[in-house]
Amino acid sequence: MTQQIDKPLVVDEPSGPWRPGHGEFNLNGTLEGRSDIGWGTITTADQTLAGALRMSSYKLNTSSKKNDWFAVFGHMNQGIAHGNKDYQPYNPVPNWVSVGYYATGMSLVLELLPEGTIWDSGPTSTVGSNTTGFEIGGGLNAEVSSDGAGGGGSLNASFSASFTSPDVTTGHAAVGKVSRWDVKLPGVGFVSPGVPANPKEPSYSGYQWYFAAILEVNKDTNLQLRVQPRVVWEYDYTRGITNDTKTWEVDQTYTHEPA
Repeated sequence: MTQQIDKPLVVDEPSGPWRPGHGEFNLNGTLEGRSDIGWGTITTADQTLAGALRMSSYKLNTSSKKNDWFAVFGHMNQGIAHGNKDYQPYNPVPNWVSVGYYATGMSLVLELLPEGTIWDSGPTSTVGSNTTGFEIGGGLNAEVSSDGAGGGGSLNASFSASFTSPDVTTGHAAVGKVSRWDVKLPGVGFVSPGVPANPKEPSYSGYQWYFAAILEVNKDTNLQLRVQPRVVWEYDYTRGITNDTKTWEVDQTYTHEPA
């Protein structure tokens, strides 16, 4: 049984003026593959598809008289476990008719429920980058100072993350109270001329990416978020022809609690 999740290159979580909330918010789900079809394909009944989200929240320690700021920071991942009886790493290439399940995309929506706005979020949209990264919060000092807090010259609220993103495309949009990410993973086509003919590791093994957002709310308003992660897997029979689709999606409300 094998499962690979890409590791981050650099992670600099919120600290300094950011006060962490209580505990970590976790969402997990697993799905089982369909019954085995037979000739020319790997077994699918022993494949397990998993999605997960990990997120922590923080509140900015500030003397602002008008607003409060919160940050959320976390990662989302998908993985496929293959019940390989000889314990060899799974390789989709030799399977001519079908390569088993592979993930085609991951998405995440964060919606601020109280009055306020998404002040900043990352990563932003990327195309064809081997590495994806973001740094947010660097401009909060000026924002807080203009908000009636005064002084604040030493406030350093920035934090960042960098992670590998081979063959992965990220789309991002933040409008008003909503921030959304859509991560497109490399799929599979026919042996010829499909490109790629075989799914690549972020799809058939596992992939992990990091996200963050800073949220501005009215003074003494607590953070509440609607959190919606989603992963889609497909199974082709034969290559390039979708036979089955599995989806893990969750819609939950998260409330910040002081540590």
